[in-house]
Amino acid sequence: MTFHPRIPSLEPVRTGAVSFFLAAGILGCSLTTGGLGLPSNPTNNSTSASASRTPGPTATPTTIETPTSKAGAFLESFQSYSFPTPWQDLPSGNLVVAWDETANRFDYITWQGETGPLIEVDGDALGPFASPLGILGQGRGVAMIDGFIGDQKRRIDFVDLPEERAWGYEARCAPGESVGDIELGQAYLEYECGQPGTPTPRTFKFVSMDNPGIVLERPLPDGIEKLDPTLEPTWIDPETIYLVGAGRGAARGTTACVASVIDWQPDCLSAPYMFGAVSPDGRWIEVRDGQFPDAWPERVGAIPTDCLRQLSEAVCTPKWVETGFLVGDRITEYPAVWSPDSKSFFLLNRPDVPLIDRSTDVWRFNVDSGSLAQVGSIPNQPDRSFFSLPYGYLRSEVIWSLDGHRLLLLRADCPTCAPPRGPEHYTFDMRDGSLTLLASTQGWATGVIQVP
Repeated sequence: MTFHPRIPSLEPVRTGAVSFFLAAGILGCSLTTGGLGLPSNPTNNSTSASASRTPGPTATPTTIETPTSKAGAFLESFQSYSFPTPWQDLPSGNLVVAWDETANRFDYITWQGETGPLIEVDGDALGPFASPLGILGQGRGVAMIDGFIGDQKRRIDFVDLPEERAWGYEARCAPGESVGDIELGQAYLEYECGQPGTPTPRTFKFVSMDNPGIVLERPLPDGIEKLDPTLEPTWIDPETIYLVGAGRGAARGTTACVASVIDWQPDCLSAPYMFGAVSPDGRWIEVRDGQFPDAWPERVGAIPTDCLRQLSEAVCTPKWVETGFLVGDRITEYPAVWSPDSKSFFLLNRPDVPLIDRSTDVWRFNVDSGSLAQVGSIPNQPDRSFFSLPYGYLRSEVIWSLDGHRLLLLRADCPTCAPPRGPEHYTFDMRDGSLTLLASTQGWATGVIQVP
């Protein structure tokens, strides 16, 4: 294993919060807990660990004033969104949000199968290829992103359901750079800037959702040449991000880092295995090993996230279990799906191509016992369609019922069927392996909102 030294933190870039709000005509309170449903004082909840080596030098962060054009700008409130079902009339509980791109509309789906319109979008507001970005903090609304990839500027819209209002943010990069992937976190909006036409970002920009006038600019950590295209940056807690490097061939996904966006001293580890998804509580990382570990892992396990901080080989050596998966037989979805309680993760082992006589098998890895067992099997359908996680902006969406037992799965549409069939959402119960049709809509699930 190779442990990479910390790199000095960069200076945060403050873009003038007061002038921001005055220019956009938005009061500061509209961008705090009341506007976005985000905590006003985010804290780092990660488990602390003592490093086994001397930390590298740390630069003292300072605040500098820069023109807003270098970072981004909030846009005026606008009327591109309407709300056919008022917030107070929505069913209570956690509601699945589905995006229908043909109708430019968000629908809601209850876990009892009821559906209804949620948000209608002006088709000209964001362009023809606009898509959902994610769910706002505390499940209060959604975020949309324009469809123009590779530009120096990209627009993100925030739609708050309880207040029935929307506003936008224009992410900007330096001249000669383009805005890359974007991740919506609880306390920060992260986007990447890099050379147009390449997948490798030069810098990350973190926009504070509590005070959008503050933008932290950070470089790609040492030890990572480019990010893995399948496993996008993941928030471990409101201020800590998890990154996995791409590599080549067998080296893909074998370098991972965790870093606080505040001081940006990334702890990175290069290992002889492949890093996967991080658990919801931020304590565990799925790992897999084999000749082609992403699609056909020969063995799987879990390591503590603190392995990347403590840099101890004993802590970073997984307790492996053999999968028995054969190369070329099926494909195992990468990354794995963590349970809401972070006690286990699930592997979806599906046919490589839609074959009517092959099923999708679901396997559970238990973190405490280190055991792997099959919990169910989903038969393929007569129209040769199979089940998968709903697909989101950059990666598949993991959506669980409130009790943590039922996982939402998407059965793709079938326009050539007689009659033609739209997308169907099913629930797979991890307790007994049962599959139940939840709802048939023209859209696909993108997340969950919380209605009191």
